[in-house]
Amino acid sequence: MSYLDRVLENASETLTLDNPVNFRGAVKINGTTIAATAAELNVLDGITASVAELNILDGVTATAAELNILDGVTATAAELNILDGVTSTAAELNILDGVTSTAAELNILDGVTSTVAELNILDGVTATAAELNKVGGIPTTGYLVSAAEVTFTQTTGDGTYTGTIPLPAGSTIIDVQVHGIALWDGDTTSSMVVGDGGTANGFFVATDLKATDLLAGEANTIEHQGGLGGAFIASEQRVLYSSGARNVIGVITQVGTGTTGRTRLVVLYVTPTAVAATKV
Repeated sequence: MSYLDRVLENASETLTLDNPVNFRGAVKINGTTIAATAAELNVLDGITASVAELNILDGVTATAAELNILDGVTATAAELNILDGVTSTAAELNILDGVTSTAAELNILDGVTSTVAELNILDGVTATAAELNKVGGIPTTGYLVSAAEVTFTQTTGDGTYTGTIPLPAGSTIIDVQVHGIALWDGDTTSSMVVGDGGTANGFFVATDLKATDLLAGEANTIEHQGGLGGAFIASEQRVLYSSGARNVIGVITQVGTGTTGRTRLVVLYVTPTAVAATKV
């Protein structure tokens, strides 16, 4: 019997081997065969983790690449849990890129039902809240009076000045005014008529801009025609409404020289939406 046989039969003996041992067969510990290879066992070389620490990996199915995603992460568990339940895509989250608004500022949109087109109505608006509030008392069936103006400035030499003020379909004229700012001078004649596309002098017939027909600072209007009212306004039944689009046209004919004349043509009108009357 060899010394090794005797040692293996005596459990009290300690076997000390000073040189590497090459096992040809399987190695068993308490009857259990060690199936790991030497290379597999050497994987444990240098490990300082405890059993509990190694057990953290129990059930982990992530790949090394997936675990490496956490490399450099400094967020806490609480910070990462903020993402719990988030279903947004990267593109949706990137919408926030560059946003500097505070929560309070973003909350201003809470409850807004306006469309983009409706919000874009405000694009370019420079009115203050006080200015916008001026229309607060206007009923939904009410409309603001519109005003349009054409100015005539005298230049030397013969010629015809034409000023056109277009009115939309369904508009009603409130007033047509011709204002003398400065007398026309140096000409043989300087005469003005005001009408529309159908009747050239329907509002005011020939008005001498050089003399007393219209002095500087004076105005001929529908109510104060200066004796120069045309067919549209001379009688008590005045032609002020038009179902179609209409132009108010002022024409000054100048013969001769002169440069001082200044005249304004002003039209006030309204274009309401009609409400049908009821019959009982």
